[in-house]
Amino acid sequence: MTLLFAPAVRLMNRLKYSQKYLLVGLVLVIPLGVVLTQYISQSNATLDFAAKELSGLAYNGPLTTFLHDVEQYAGLVYIHAEGDDALKARMASAMADQQAKVEDDMRAVDAAQASMGQTVAIGTRWDDLKNEWNRVKIALPTLTEGTAASLYSNLIHQTVVLIVVVGNNSNLILDHDIDTYYIMESLVQEIPESSSYLSDIRNYSAASAAAGTLSSADRTRLVILGGLARFELESQQMSLGYVAAYNPSLTTFLNDNLSAVQIRLNEFLDHVDKVILGSAGEQQT
Repeated sequence: MTLLFAPAVRLMNRLKYSQKYLLVGLVLVIPLGVVLTQYISQSNATLDFAAKELSGLAYNGPLTTFLHDVEQYAGLVYIHAEGDDALKARMASAMADQQAKVEDDMRAVDAAQASMGQTVAIGTRWDDLKNEWNRVKIALPTLTEGTAASLYSNLIHQTVVLIVVVGNNSNLILDHDIDTYYIMESLVQEIPESSSYLSDIRNYSAASAAAGTLSSADRTRLVILGGLARFELESQQMSLGYVAAYNPSLTTFLNDNLSAVQIRLNEFLDHVDKVILGSAGEQQT
């Protein structure tokens, strides 16, 4: 052991006291510097992760509004496609107003794309979505229920996919904490998907009411979509149950709001079952 430390002892004996203090200080400071460097690097990584999440939330805000307004407009288009000339004339103002809302939303997403497009790394997806909107908007005069369903379902699906892509690319659904992970999963995946199902149910029901009849194919679609909507609600209940278990302070808020959503969803689906599907046996074509 003495031999091991002999070189160090000889070095220390040759140094002045000031040099010895300096050397001892360096020996102590170097490990501290390494630790501080690692801490700063980890802090920067955490800040970058959080900044990317904030960008995803800021981008998905106007994009989600765009989704909801397109779904509303699609409902009007379904009715328009099945209505007579008088009904179409009465709907013209409402459709123009809703179309204006959609295009306001598009300008808001354009602004988000200009400032955060590189961060969320979605490539040309938003441009492709805008082109799809313009294509289906121009096709309005020639749309039937069938073609409207195909075009607008595709547009809505592409929007839901884009919301998920933004969530993935901005770390929103990669959060390390259980509560925020499941909240983000609900916001980015489950709620937009559920909204899409409910939009389709409303659109097919509205078209049926305008036409005064419900085809066997549309009746089957409504039954399937109702089941999917209820399944998505159960998934959200499970996800938010994990959130409440991990973060009990959110329990009351989540339970109250989820209960209200569940009541309204069941009322809506029960109404469809009774008013639309219940009379379908007499009206099927």
